[in-house]
Amino acid sequence: KDLEQLPSGARKRADLAGAEVARLERLLEDILLYAKPLTLERAAVDLVGLIQETITAESVQAGEIQFLSTPCPAVAADADRLRQVLINLLRNARQASPAGSPIRIQCGPANTDRVEVEIANQGAVIPKDTLERVFEPFFTSKGGSTGTGLGLPIVRRIVSAHGGEIKLESDERSGTRAILHLPIMAGTATAYRNQAADEAG
Repeated sequence: KDLEQLPSGARKRADLAGAEVARLERLLEDILLYAKPLTLERAAVDLVGLIQETITAESVQAGEIQFLSTPCPAVAADADRLRQVLINLLRNARQASPAGSPIRIQCGPANTDRVEVEIANQGAVIPKDTLERVFEPFFTSKGGSTGTGLGLPIVRRIVSAHGGEIKLESDERSGTRAILHLPIMAGTATAYRNQAADEAG
C-alpha cells in the first residue's frame, strides 16, 4: 500500500530492488544446499508413485506432461530429495518446451540392478559444448535467466548420494533428455533378477 503512493519512478526502483533481494535469497539457499553435508533418510520408495505425485503437483494443464511407465522395483531413497530432483528437472523441461509441446516422462527398469527415469522435451537442441558444462556450479545456458546456476549441480549431487547417475542428451530427433539411473533396493534387486531369469528361461 505504501509503495502505491510512491511516484512511478521510485515504485519501479523499489520493485527492482525487491526482485533482486528475492534472487539473492534464492542464490543463498542454493549455495547452502549445495555446500552443506547431504544427509539422506532412506526408505523403500515407489518411484512410479513419486513421479505421479510430482506431476500432479507441477502440472498446470491437461496433456502438458505425458507419463509412460512399466512396473518398477522399489528404490532405497530419500523421497523428499528425489522429489526435489524431479521438480527441478520438470521445471527445466517446461521452460525449454515450445508452447503446446508436451513433456514426456518414461520410467522402467534399465537392467536387473537399476531403474531408469527419462524426462524429455522438444525444445531447441543444446550444443555439445554446453551439455558438457550444465552440471558445473553457476553455469547457465538460459539467456536472461533468473536461476542461480546451481539447480543441476544440486540434482547431480543428490543423485550421486543415492549411488545413481544422471546425464543430459540432446539431438534433433529425440529432443533434450535428462536420463536418471538409480540402483534398485538391495533385497528387491535379487528378487527382480530371479524374476527376469525365470521370464528369460
